[in-house]
Amino acid sequence: MAMSHAERFRLKSQLVDQLSTADWTWQKTNLLLGEFNIDLLGDDQYGPDLNDVLAKVGDPILVELYSVVFEIEESEVTEAIESADTASNWRPGFTRVFLALHNPGCRCWAGVSWTRA
Repeated sequence: MAMSHAERFRLKSQLVDQLSTADWTWQKTNLLLGEFNIDLLGDDQYGPDLNDVLAKVGDPILVELYSVVFEIEESEVTEAIESADTASNWRPGFTRVFLALHNPGCRCWAGVSWTRA
């Protein structure tokens, strides 16, 4: 599953917000990052911060990290991302129906056409 830039940014932004709360101490955050073999946060102003660390994370690890932090199943994260991709009314494999309404005042033809996507 390849995420768009917008989806990746949204997940990373939500992670930064959540990991910046009082519930996530520096030690707990570094423990989590170490579990995923991600660079740890620096303990001084010159070390990497959370934005720097998350910027390098790939999609599969990002999804798993998100599921751990927000305590939801990975499949739920994946489904939410995929459903955002298919938010359109037009879906592959579905029939598209076009209706034309008849106006008795103008003696217009009314018809239906359909295509297979």
